[in-house]
Amino acid sequence: EAEHDVAILAGHNSYQYFEHRYDIEVHTPSGVSPQDEPSITDISETIDRIEDHDIDTILYDRFEVTSEDELPPLAETILAESAATNAVSVTSGEGTLQSWQGSGWGYVEQMEELNVPAFREALGADH
Repeated sequence: EAEHDVAILAGHNSYQYFEHRYDIEVHTPSGVSPQDEPSITDISETIDRIEDHDIDTILYDRFEVTSEDELPPLAETILAESAATNAVSVTSGEGTLQSWQGSGWGYVEQMEELNVPAFREALGADH
């Protein structure tokens, strides 16, 4: 059970498998390519989607920033211009952190320990 069937990702959509597996929509202002740059219209549509679905938490790619304490500019813009108040990182499995390697985390553990909880929070299914 989830409050939303739409998750907002401030980045490119590399989570199409989540959409198909869990019958949700992952809305991104960018396309599937990391090189795609969102237009003002794309960002505006994303903000409208947040308002339409009363979304509080957005997602962003952990590897678009160098520190856990910072947000990518697109995530900052979306938070500043919308009613969403929270951003949670996800990973597409393209990279890893030393701390994850030290914990023995491979692709599966990253999905289980990072992405599933993040999507649960973004969809309002964490209760």
